[in-house]
Amino acid sequence: MIPARGFALALAFALAAPVSADVVDDDLGPQPAPTRRPAAAPSAASQPSAGGDAQPEGILPLVDYSGDLWSRSRLSGDWGGVRSDLAAKGISFEMDLTTTLQSVVDGGAGTETNVGTSLDLWLNVDFMRMGLIPGGLLTVRAEGDFGKSVLQRAGTITAVNYNALMPIGTLANDTMTLTNLYYTQFLGPKFGVYAGRFDTFHNGVLMEFAGSGPRVGERGFLNANLAAPQMVAITTPYVTAFGAGLLAKPTENLGLIVQIVDKAESSLTNGLNQLGDEGWTGLIGGRAQYRLAGRPGGAQLAGFFTWGGDFTDLGGGQLLNLEAGAGLEDEEKSWNIVGNVWQYVQVFEDAPEGALHLDDGRPDLQGWGVFLSWGVADQDTNPFNWSISGGVGGRGLIPGREEDVFGIGYFYNDLNQGGVVDSAQNIRSAEQGFEIFYEAELTGWFRLTPDIQVVRPGLGDNDTAVIVGLRALVDF
Repeated sequence: MIPARGFALALAFALAAPVSADVVDDDLGPQPAPTRRPAAAPSAASQPSAGGDAQPEGILPLVDYSGDLWSRSRLSGDWGGVRSDLAAKGISFEMDLTTTLQSVVDGGAGTETNVGTSLDLWLNVDFMRMGLIPGGLLTVRAEGDFGKSVLQRAGTITAVNYNALMPIGTLANDTMTLTNLYYTQFLGPKFGVYAGRFDTFHNGVLMEFAGSGPRVGERGFLNANLAAPQMVAITTPYVTAFGAGLLAKPTENLGLIVQIVDKAESSLTNGLNQLGDEGWTGLIGGRAQYRLAGRPGGAQLAGFFTWGGDFTDLGGGQLLNLEAGAGLEDEEKSWNIVGNVWQYVQVFEDAPEGALHLDDGRPDLQGWGVFLSWGVADQDTNPFNWSISGGVGGRGLIPGREEDVFGIGYFYNDLNQGGVVDSAQNIRSAEQGFEIFYEAELTGWFRLTPDIQVVRPGLGDNDTAVIVGLRALVDF
C-alpha cells in the first residue's frame, strides 16, 4: 500500500481529503488501507519550533509494518525494524505486485486466455519529516508490465484491464519505466505547488466505489471506463515528461487545481527534448464532499483544454484498434469536460466527522452506495461524443468479511462517426458493457478478486465479448 501515488489530475484533487490542524492526526496514522498521497498540507502547528527542540512531523503518515505473517499489512513486514526507522526519518519504500488472469470466453476478436503481471516500486522522501524543508516531498515511482493481456483479443476500443494498458507500451515490451519523478511543495495548510514528471490518472477521478484512485487496476473495477471517462485520452497522456500545477484547499471539504502538462505520451521516453511538440494541456478542476441525510457524498468537475496539439495518434496508445481520420491532421485544439457524483445509501458504522479519504483503494466505510461518472468531448478531435458510467459498490456486506469489497458497474460511450476515425473502419454508434467483481481480503497484504465483464465493442466487426478474470494483489 503506497503513499503519495501519482499526481496530475492527481494529488491536487486528493487534497480534498481531510486536512487536520496537524499534519499527522489519528485518522492519518496506521490503518488497514493507508493513504497513498501526502496525508495533508502542513500547518504551522506541525513545523519545528524555533529552538529546534520539537520533533518535526511529516507530510506522509507513518505506516504500521508490524505484526505476524497473517496480520501485518505488508508481506515483507518491518525488515527487523529498519523499514519503520527509515520512514520515521522521512524515507519510505513500497512495492506491490498485481497478477491478472483474463479470458475472452466468447465473442470479441476471438477467444484467448492470458496472464499479465504489473509491478510498482515507490520511493518517497519526506523532507519535512527529515527536518530539512517544511512542506517538501519528493516522489519517485517505477512501473512495469510483464506477460500478456487480452486487450486486443477483446476487440474493444477501451481497455478491459486498465492495469495491463498502463504505462503505455510496457506490456508489449516486458519492461520497467520511470513514471514519476516530481517534487511537491506545500506553502501552508491550504496551498501547494508541484512540478516534474508524473502519471496523470492515478488520482484523476477520485470517488468512493469506483474511479481512477491510486490503486486503480489493482483494486476495484478492471475496466478502464469505470476508472474514468476514456475521452480524456485525447487531451491527456498517461505519463507527461513535464507538468506543473497549483493546488488549493479553501475548506476541509473543497479542493481546487490548476495544471499544465506536456501532451506527448512519455511512458517509454524522457520527452524533455521534445516538450511542446505535440501541444500542451491545461486543466481546471474542483472536488467537494458533503453530507446528505447524514451520509457522506461527493462530486467533482474538471475541464481540459489542449492547444498546439497533434491528435493523429488518437489517444497516444490509451485507446485500442482505432485508425485516425484524415481530418485530424488540421486540428490543433481540443477539449473535454468530465465529472462525477457518489453517495452512500446505507452505512453500517458511525461515519467520522469531516471528509473521507478517496485515495485508499476501497470504500472508507462499511456499507454501500452509488456512483455516476460522465463526460462530453470536442467532436472535431475525439472519437467519443459523450460517455456515462455508474453503478453500486460497497464494503463489508457479509458478516465477518468487513474488508471485502464489491462493485457492479455499467458504462456507455457514444461514438463519433463524423470522420475522426478512418472511414474504412466499421464503427458502431456506441461501445458499452458492464462489470461485476468481488474482492476478498485473505490477509492484510493479499487480495483475490474474481471478475466478469460483458462488453459490446465499438468496432462493428467484433461480437459482444464475455471476459472472465481473476486478479491477485500482493503488497510487499
